Amino acid sequence: MMKPKKLYFDIETSFCLAGVYKTGDQYVSEEQLLDHTRIICIGYMWEGDKKPTVLKWDNKKDDKKLLKTFAKLMDKADVVIGHNMKKFDFQVVLARIAYHKLPPIADTLVSDTYRMVKNSMKLPSYKLSYLVRYFKIGLKMRTGGFGLWYDVVVSNDRKQLEYMAKYCAMDVKITKALYARILPYVKDPLNLSSYLGKQCCPSCGGTVHKHGIALVSKLKKVQRFRCISCGKVSQSGINLLTGTKNILR
Repeated sequence: MMKPKKLYFDIETSFCLAGVYKTGDQYVSEEQLLDHTRIICIGYMWEGDKKPTVLKWDNKKDDKKLLKTFAKLMDKADVVIGHNMKKFDFQVVLARIAYHKLPPIADTLVSDTYRMVKNSMKLPSYKLSYLVRYFKIGLKMRTGGFGLWYDVVVSNDRKQLEYMAKYCAMDVKITKALYARILPYVKDPLNLSSYLGKQCCPSCGGTVHKHGIALVSKLKKVQRFRCISCGKVSQSGINLLTGTKNILR
């Protein structure tokens, strides 16, 4: 079976430096920003990898080299997967690629575990630290708060950078585990039935058997299926009242 190339990744970024006149809640305009957000490190792993790889900015705190390397990897992926990927990691990477005038990457599917869970389940929190505890996957590493970022960004502490890289790598591992854990229960932008062009489980590609009929509307009735491997319940795109399409979803 031709498998899609899944790329899991997570990034750690530098904070913006700004000139302010006091502490407390206040409005900071773009004129007060003294530096741009840069990517400190990117942790990533492909579906078949045993452990993550981490790319780090150089001794001058420049992220161009790591982005040049990572952009080529993203260009090969059928789907990129991460937590809060759509509103943060993916967009930050695209912004930095554009900043450095690197070649644009091809359009890529994005599977965001944050969005996938939130759209399907009611939970008290959707943070990665909570979800991995809730689903009994593991625990996030502790960072010690702002101090770690200060040491890495302001002091350029390479020892602390190595610790941050380990923290980033751990986030990739637990995100990968979270994705696998929730897949039978949520909707994923990557539909394997559509990708493979055959009737199979949209989540894992496994064999499915008939599992009743679903009345979608007065004018549409479809066949339901359950995956023998992961238990995912899906339904055919064929309207039994008219007869069209043949992809499970």
